[in-house]
Amino acid sequence: MQALLDVIGCDGPELSLTALADPSGLDLPALRAHSWLLLVNAVSAYGAGSWPEYADVVMRLIELGADPDAEQHGVTPRTLASSVHGLALPGDGVVG
Repeated sequence: MQALLDVIGCDGPELSLTALADPSGLDLPALRAHSWLLLVNAVSAYGAGSWPEYADVVMRLIELGADPDAEQHGVTPRTLASSVHGLALPGDGVVG
């Protein structure tokens, strides 16, 4: 999981999507357990403006079971994505 945490939000959307491409090579329970951190990293990279393709990384994480409503410190990835960065997530009533 640490390798995935290291790539998401740091090494660009292409490498992030490559790391998420094959679910059989991922620890999906760990991915779900680390939903908040993985999604916040990807949403923050998207919001930085330099990599709008991170929206695809966010959506892929959600497809794999990451929970956009996981909460830490009173913040959810969904709230960060929609209110701060204008990125609609599945379940927002706009997409998916």
